Amino acid sequence: MERIMKKLIFVLVAVAIAATSCNKSEINDYSNVQVKLSVSMPETLTKSNFTLTNPSNPIGGMKVTWAESDRLTLIVFQGDNANWADKCVYKEFFMPAAADGLTTYDVSSLVESLDLSSFDPSQNLKYVVVLCNGGFLDSYKEFNIWNGSLYLNPSLSVSEQIKYDGMMAETDVQEVPFSNPLVLSGSLHWITSVLAVQFDIDPAADITYEAESFFKMKLIGPCYVDNYIPITKESGNYCSYTSRCIYFESAGKLSEALDANKCRYFTIPADNMTTDASQKLAGSSISFHKHLGTETDYTSTGTIGADVTIEAGKVYGIKIHVTDTNGDGEPEFTKM
Repeated sequence: MERIMKKLIFVLVAVAIAATSCNKSEINDYSNVQVKLSVSMPETLTKSNFTLTNPSNPIGGMKVTWAESDRLTLIVFQGDNANWADKCVYKEFFMPAAADGLTTYDVSSLVESLDLSSFDPSQNLKYVVVLCNGGFLDSYKEFNIWNGSLYLNPSLSVSEQIKYDGMMAETDVQEVPFSNPLVLSGSLHWITSVLAVQFDIDPAADITYEAESFFKMKLIGPCYVDNYIPITKESGNYCSYTSRCIYFESAGKLSEALDANKCRYFTIPADNMTTDASQKLAGSSISFHKHLGTETDYTSTGTIGADVTIEAGKVYGIKIHVTDTNGDGEPEFTKM
């Protein structure tokens, strides 16, 4: 009897150990960590007189809200910010139609869960949320900022005009304890700005452009940051000098692509977007180029002051006079 009891006790202990091991395994299974995340839109864009000669131009106070298909990326990592790419996971998702017009939205159902099974549960997690229409390049761990093709459509809202031209915002890097569920929140801030270009077009210069032609806004000097790493605040492996800014899908006039204030709105990188001083826009010149088969260089429109600080989330303005003084059908673009 005693032998039977000992055997029974041994069996019960073995079962208890097995059950404990099973429960422990279940508890430590972080392959499906639930994420609770609410994100807030950056504050309203505000006016800043850049080189605009007409201070009454109503370009300030643009209110930007969530719109369907806005693309966000959540990055979760461990370690210091210099070696963050060694252990990180990310999730890209798009805002639904229900977010239209809002400034704060709970995106938990869009993120759902993350696989954190390779992470150390005894160490804190760090995370950042990025608003960027371009995709996250996993091979380089950086964002591709699309310069965009803005179709000739005078009904486009300001946010729609700048959305596809690389408007970008991010949260600060935040640190939280490892947990399941993982409760996060993100308050975005801009790292880009807006250039409002107001066109004063002489009637004789308001020509009809053929289908599939487009304007490029070209920088001569510092280059436009095309790739961005939000953790280190550095530009990535590539930058360009042009932004493809107004595309004529069908034949039309430039005046038809403007809003009631005769403006088009384009994204420019703010100074806080890169730690590389050579990629800040101060001192560069801007010119417009028409492209249809071959590229035509227009008159340089002007230069950004060498001492100008481009602040994030501000709207800067320039006024461009469009003329055709010699009547050759090729307009001249001159900064006023």
